[in-house]
Amino acid sequence: TAISEAVRGVGNPVLTRAGRSLMLLVEEGVGAAAIDVDRSGSIRILESEAGHSDFAPVGEREEKLARALRGAAPFVSYEKVLTLDTRDPVWSALPEVTEIERSRMLAAILGRFAVNLVHCYGAWQGVILTGARAKTLLAGAGRQAFESAFGQRREFTRLLISTPVWRVE
Repeated sequence: TAISEAVRGVGNPVLTRAGRSLMLLVEEGVGAAAIDVDRSGSIRILESEAGHSDFAPVGEREEKLARALRGAAPFVSYEKVLTLDTRDPVWSALPEVTEIERSRMLAAILGRFAVNLVHCYGAWQGVILTGARAKTLLAGAGRQAFESAFGQRREFTRLLISTPVWRVE
């Protein structure tokens, strides 16, 4: 695996140390896997379709976006939000949001989603982000928006502060 960048923290992912990491693929879909390394060094991987979980909008803009994406569906998933192109016609529901702001908004949503999965999986060893869409979302000001959302004060703040995030190709 070629490391593209440490998004937060330093170093490279270590999958030989006991603990749990999260791999999050953001491409045409969104999937996640917990990578569990036990004390003897054995690795177990638990795949999931975490991207199909319900998107939890924060604030008026995200509420508008969720309503526009939902349409007649009963809910909107994180996958539907995180794979949304910044030029998609659905953004017409938010005419005040520029394309650059859309990118930052989606990167922040990715940050919140990633930190929620860290909580769910107990993946304190770190997050490995991969996929072309992840690369796009973390480009430019997206990286700062991701970091800000990931690092917001919440439960287990001390553990989260030391949780690294890497983007890999």
